[in-house]
Amino acid sequence: MNELDARGVGVVLATARSPKALRVVLRELHFAPWLICFSGAWIGELELRSLTPRQTWWEKRHSASVARWIVETALANNIEPNVYGLETWRVIPLGVNKARSLTTLAQLRAIELSQVAAIGDGLNDLEMLREAGIGIAMGNAAQEVISAADWITATNDEGGVAHAVRKLINEDLI
Repeated sequence: MNELDARGVGVVLATARSPKALRVVLRELHFAPWLICFSGAWIGELELRSLTPRQTWWEKRHSASVARWIVETALANNIEPNVYGLETWRVIPLGVNKARSLTTLAQLRAIELSQVAAIGDGLNDLEMLREAGIGIAMGNAAQEVISAADWITATNDEGGVAHAVRKLINEDLI
């Protein structure tokens, strides 16, 4: 990823996790990538040294009281809610996902989605892989994710992201 940045290629890390959860990855980088966190509910950038938000471009979440009610109602009906950040009750509103946030970020940066490569392994990556110009599935991805991708890279354990980045560079796809 450092090589992509050195070539002037914008790098976005999209995750279901919080920005704080990316600390280990971010400390390996020599630049501050754009971030899509909470499965698309937050778009921003962190200050690389302190890992505190430098800029937030978009945030979409329910208030704490609404989120609490949603979770309590789900649990009362034997539904297991998918909640990010229990300490702040981040419940993602309907329609928020990585693909929509990637589209928003691309528009903010005047980048066509046809110029975007996305790498993913989870079902929450499906829309993003379909929307990107090049959708790349990790080798350990679910079959539905693999079917949605343009090509498959190695697994997480085999350095799949690095393999995909190398292929993008070597084949002049970026």
